[in-house]
Amino acid sequence: MDKSSALEYINQIFPNEASLSGIEPLMQKIQNEIRTVDVGILAAVRQQSNSRTKAIEDLAAATTAVEVLMYKRANQGN
Repeated sequence: MDKSSALEYINQIFPNEASLSGIEPLMQKIQNEIRTVDVGILAAVRQQSNSRTKAIEDLAAATTAVEVLMYKRANQGN
């Protein structure tokens, strides 16, 4: 959003000095929306972190399983 469109937006919401009395409810609404977005971002980051941890654990388990199978295969003839 460029400066002129931001000013146009503000002037639409607050066309005159008397309308500035509505700034507090608007600020509260914006702060609530920011909190909601923050909660969503935090949840997404946690989920991504948990997914990464799970992927690392799954890879380690698969690597161990392959090593066990290779060991068994190598020792089949003995």
